[in-house]
Formats: sequence, structure tokens, C-alpha cells
Amino acid sequence: MNILLTGGASGLGKALAEHLAAPGSHRLWITFCHSEAAARELEATHPNLQALHCDFADPGSLDALLERLPTLNLDALVHNALAAWTVKHFHNLKPEALRAGFEGNVMPVVRLTQAALKGFRKKRFGRIVTVLTAALYERPPIGWSEYLAGKAYLWAMTRCWAVENAAFGITANCVSPGFLPTDLHADDDPRLVEEWRNRMPLQRFVEPEEVARAVAFFLEGPASLNGENLLLNQGQTLHP
Repeated sequence: MNILLTGGASGLGKALAEHLAAPGSHRLWITFCHSEAAARELEATHPNLQALHCDFADPGSLDALLERLPTLNLDALVHNALAAWTVKHFHNLKPEALRAGFEGNVMPVVRLTQAALKGFRKKRFGRIVTVLTAALYERPPIGWSEYLAGKAYLWAMTRCWAVENAAFGITANCVSPGFLPTDLHADDDPRLVEEWRNRMPLQRFVEPEEVARAVAFFLEGPASLNGENLLLNQGQTLHP
């Protein structure tokens, strides 16, 4: 299977890349923005992996990736990249921040999916998996309105992709993990992080490898497994 994974050089993306590249049966391309050293290390470790630079906040960089996409002959597209986002109370968010979040985190997913679908529909096969967040189903963290609005938009789009392309053997699904202790949260208040951990039913955070296995489950699943959002939060939404 030929797979493109966005944001595949650090944090959760690195775990996804290592899991998908490990069997050796897949041809994997990953995108990276700032983590070039980590991306090149992955290339050196996995001969079936190639890293492509792409800054989703730069329209020209995204255009270059889109031009190359047809040459990859993709079977699957995994959306994981996350550009900058603003953590701030909604009443303090400026329109510019909302617009930047949409352009950097939503439109690249939309444009890449549109481009990939052209090839998927021709071969009558394709797998689309988008990483969202369990926070869509839990009490929203304060200041996350811009981030969660973008994720909710992508969940709605995923359901539409699933319906519109099912007859072509194409599936579109999402994985929504709970809190992940990655570099994305390196600046979070340690006291809050510990409080979040203690709330988890297993008294630990979700592990990146667990998310990677869920993504692989959708990639390898049947055509009937379509339009779903797999929640990975240890059943936390069922607890008071």
C-alpha cells in the first residue's frame, strides 16, 4: 500500500510513521516542517520511507506537495499534521487567529483529500484516516475553541467523504485520541497535566502506539468500515 502521512516526523506522527513503515510491505511518504533531523533519521531506519518537506502554513509549500501527489500513486492518506494554533478564551480571539487556524489546519486536509480522491476514484480503492481529538466528546479545555472548531469541521467533512465515495471502494474514518504526552503539550502546566492523568480510568495517558494501531486498523479494514470515528480515551466519557 502506498501511504502519505502528514506530520510524520515528531510526536504522535513519528509513532505512526514507525508503525506503518515497520512491516516493510507499505511504501510510506511522510511530511515534515521543522523536524528535519528526525525525518532524516526515519528515512535512514526505514528504506521504504521517504520524507517530504511541507509547511502547511505556506500556500506555496502546499502547492508543491499537491503537484507531486499524482506521482505517488497513493492508496491511502493519513492526516496528522498540525500547524500553529491559538490557545485563548474565545472572546479574546482575533479574526486573524481564527482565519490562520483554518487556513493552516483545515484547508491543507481538504485540498490534499480532494487531490487524492481523484486517484482513489480511478482505481476504485482508497483509505482516508484523519486524526482528531477525544476533546470533541469531552468537556472542552478552556481556550481550545479555535482548535476544536477545526477538528469538528474535519469530522463533518469525513462523514461526507465516506458517503460520497463509498461506491468507489473508498473509506474515510477518524481516530480521536485522548491526551497524549507529546511535545505539543511541553509547555502545559505540570499540575494540570497530572490532574488530567489522574482522571484517566487507567491512571495513565493514551500511548502513541495505541493510536498507531487504530490508524492501521482503518487502513487495513474492509470497505464496510466507513464513516466512523474511533474514540481512544479509555472510556473516559462514560465516567462521571
